[in-house]
Amino acid sequence: MKYKHFYLAVITRLVIIILLSITSSYLYFEQKAYFLSIVILVFVVFTSINLISYFNKINKWISFFLLGIENEDTSLRIPSKTGNKAIDDVFKGMNKLNVLFKQTKIEIITQDQYFKMVINQSATGLFSINEKGRVININPTATILTDLQKHHHINSLNKIDIALPNFIQQAKYKKPQQSAIFENKYGQKLLFKLSELDTVNEKIILIAVSDITKELDNREVDAWIKLARTLSHEIMNNIAPITTLSQVILKYFTKDDKTIELAKIDLKTITNTIKGLDVIEERS
Repeated sequence: MKYKHFYLAVITRLVIIILLSITSSYLYFEQKAYFLSIVILVFVVFTSINLISYFNKINKWISFFLLGIENEDTSLRIPSKTGNKAIDDVFKGMNKLNVLFKQTKIEIITQDQYFKMVINQSATGLFSINEKGRVININPTATILTDLQKHHHINSLNKIDIALPNFIQQAKYKKPQQSAIFENKYGQKLLFKLSELDTVNEKIILIAVSDITKELDNREVDAWIKLARTLSHEIMNNIAPITTLSQVILKYFTKDDKTIELAKIDLKTITNTIKGLDVIEERS
């Protein structure tokens, strides 16, 4: 058993105290050996003090150990050898726990630093606010796009759009609209996306902000190109009949690229010409 020395030491001391107490009582009441009884009683007191001291020594280090964990301090150095095998077993277990907590703390700090670096290098602006509307964390991209700083209140965002703070804070009262586009003073079109995170103490709102100006401009250009193509197609459809009619009417008055004589123009030619001109007028 891992802590057999500890259990053995405690049990041995308790057995000694019980046996000495019984012996002292027997000598005092049965044998009337008062002096010997008192000597044994003193030895019982000494053994009891030794047992209390034994526990206090361990309790002191356990107290330091637990206090260190509470304060996230893993620098406590517990003695590995005290000369008492039972106490050494307990301290060895405490040292293993301390090393485990230290390794876990280092891993958490390393992971935290890694995620902070990723967030700070992100091209997307990221910041979070508490229930009071105060900025808890914010990355450089979000600061550039919104002019917000850590500990600022989101009411500062009304310089972008007076409706923006209300859009963000709506998450506290109802199911929020997940995204919306606002334009800052530099003409940048910013897409704000919301998400919620419930922690033990409070609700956190996470906001992602992206500059989508180029995307919207590209879409607008694409829309204009498509519109121009559609208009060109419609115009060609309207011009084609006019061109055909113009060529037909021209043939009424020309022959071999020469204008025909006035005497050769009859009433039918004039009537057809008038009808063709009416059609052209309607198309135009």
